[in-house]
Amino acid sequence: MKISELNLKHLAYFSLFVQVFTLSIVLSLSIFFRISIVLEVFWFLTIFYFFYFFLSINKFYSDTTTYPQSKLKKFLMLLLCFPALLFFLISGFLIHDTYFSQPREEEADFYKIENQNYIKIDSTVIKNGEANIKDTLAVIIGNDTLKINPQ
Repeated sequence: MKISELNLKHLAYFSLFVQVFTLSIVLSLSIFFRISIVLEVFWFLTIFYFFYFFLSINKFYSDTTTYPQSKLKKFLMLLLCFPALLFFLISGFLIHDTYFSQPREEEADFYKIENQNYIKIDSTVIKNGEANIKDTLAVIIGNDTLKINPQ
């Protein structure tokens, strides 16, 4: 079968297969290795499929096309090629939020301010940016100072 003999249905099936295959590989690898670059990969795939979509439209709107379908049917059939992309993008964002938005823990030194001097109180781990020491006025993480109101 020559490329010119391919009809719109074959293109739709091929496009759907390519999308499902590549995006399932990306999702499985990102879950298995806990890679946090999932969103960048999805942006790349979105751009790839965007251009693929318009190249397909250009092919089927060319003058050499011998398909008996109307242009509206061609366009609607091409649109049917791409719901898998949206499904995987949405599921990718959900997976990213679920697996990669884990609680952050940071080492921090707690200080009291007395007579315009910092006095170290404790070193501990802060979870999700929350500290529960009541008389702490400042928290220093690395070189940053976070002001905390006493409770």
